[in-house]
Amino acid sequence: MRFRFIFAIMLAASLGATAAAAQSQKSDSRLGDKSSQAQLPADLSGEVDGKEAREPASKVDAMLDALAEASDPDTATRLEQSILQAWLNSGSSTIDLLMNRAVIAMDAKQYPLALEILDSVIEMKPSYAEGWNKRATLYYLIDDYGRSMRDIQMVLSLEPRHFGALSGLGLILQEVGQKAGALAAFRQALSVHPFLGNLQENVEELAHEVEGDAI
Repeated sequence: MRFRFIFAIMLAASLGATAAAAQSQKSDSRLGDKSSQAQLPADLSGEVDGKEAREPASKVDAMLDALAEASDPDTATRLEQSILQAWLNSGSSTIDLLMNRAVIAMDAKQYPLALEILDSVIEMKPSYAEGWNKRATLYYLIDDYGRSMRDIQMVLSLEPRHFGALSGLGLILQEVGQKAGALAAFRQALSVHPFLGNLQENVEELAHEVEGDAI
């Protein structure tokens, strides 16, 4: 299904951004045994430790404004990558490490471990939208759409213009047969990111199904 393919693209971009952010850390966990390396660290304080300041919200908002006005895919892609990196940066090296290990576990299909790690991230910093977003992705991967949608709602309450969460919401709604709701979510995602995969083409097809000749 094309919409699942779109979600796969967004997932790959998101996971890729997480992995890129983690390359500055000394532990390249992907080179060894994933099950032994993707463990919870002993220090779960979650305090912002000054390793790296988060992007100011105003800067992220400015990038999102520019993304909505992007006139070509290359510009949109550059902005998308910068936005994803900004969203991933929690301001805490502990949480950033946990997020990296959660992604490693997800890549290895070690979903219970990934869930344990992401639960810890959310408990430590419930205001961190990407913790909720990654857990929503995990729930989607294990076909737990109800929990995935609840986490998506948390993401959107923290970052209403999270195009990944909006597209994920649309995908789930379509897969459960709520095509009108899916169409609305996809259109909202496109209003934020007009070059999101091939979403525009698929929205046109879905709009024809939902609205028929009225479109």
